[in-house]
Amino acid sequence: MKHRQRSHMILVSLSVFIFMTLICSYIENDSVFHVTVGEKNADPKIETVVNAVATASTETSSDAISSNASKTKKKNEIKEVYGLNKTANGRLYFLKKNGKRYQGYKKIDGAEYYFAGKNSYAVVNKWKYVKLNGTSYKLYFGKNGKRKKDVTNILPSNTRYYLDVLLAKNMVMVYAKDGNKGYTIPAKAMICSTGMPGHGTIIGTYSLYKIAPWRSLFYNSVGQYATNIHGNILFHSVVYKRYGDHYSLDKTEYNKLGKSASHGCVRLPVKDAKWIYDHTGNIDKAVLRTATVSEKTPLDKPKKKKIGKTKDGRYYDPTDPKCK
Repeated sequence: MKHRQRSHMILVSLSVFIFMTLICSYIENDSVFHVTVGEKNADPKIETVVNAVATASTETSSDAISSNASKTKKKNEIKEVYGLNKTANGRLYFLKKNGKRYQGYKKIDGAEYYFAGKNSYAVVNKWKYVKLNGTSYKLYFGKNGKRKKDVTNILPSNTRYYLDVLLAKNMVMVYAKDGNKGYTIPAKAMICSTGMPGHGTIIGTYSLYKIAPWRSLFYNSVGQYATNIHGNILFHSVVYKRYGDHYSLDKTEYNKLGKSASHGCVRLPVKDAKWIYDHTGNIDKAVLRTATVSEKTPLDKPKKKKIGKTKDGRYYDPTDPKCK
């Protein structure tokens, strides 16, 4: 290709040289001529030279464009592999072993995607109805194509919710109402600690009301963001040793999160206890049920975050917005 381009450049240069020589010759002979190709009175000799120059220039330009297009194509080519692939412009798709693109919902390395459309690209910034474990749910897939696990911050402020407290799993599922379709939106999941043996948490369906940002509890302990379920049974944070002291968290009790450890209440990380407290007016009901450890849910049980510790040895909840 480079050799061919050099040959054309030589031809162009030679043609220009001949062209200029003819002009000089005509000028010396006081000749009048036209150089516009195709004109009625155009000098045939000059027109021949002009045509040669034009042809050589066109071919050279075409070769250059072809060469650049070839380079651009190679640059944009991405080798396809079995699994998740990304196009040059960032669109994701999943290639099956048979070379075809996957369509529908799929879990990949802990993340969840939904592939759809003519090119089976991952859905981005959209809601999709997906059937999980035999039940249809409305899920949201974000700008990176991954399913958003907490959608409470993108739902309208007047959204209605219900809480499903799975005692055996020590987990709370928050469902948002999807109009006439019911509570089909898995809005978020929370890790919790329910009643230990001998102090089991009640079961049933209840309406909630908020009590206080700090609340005295059993055995000289206190908790944040107390919301009443029924009687003395509350949603609240893991217990603290001192009222109003965000850095007096009981380390032993915090490390029990995710296990049955309370005296009947439902303990939560501060962030989640506060969310329930702040949204009590939007929560239609809380359903507390035994469930089973193996029960499938549309969101996995969150992992407990590592407890926070200050330089002087005090402990705090890492999700507490009042602590740094």
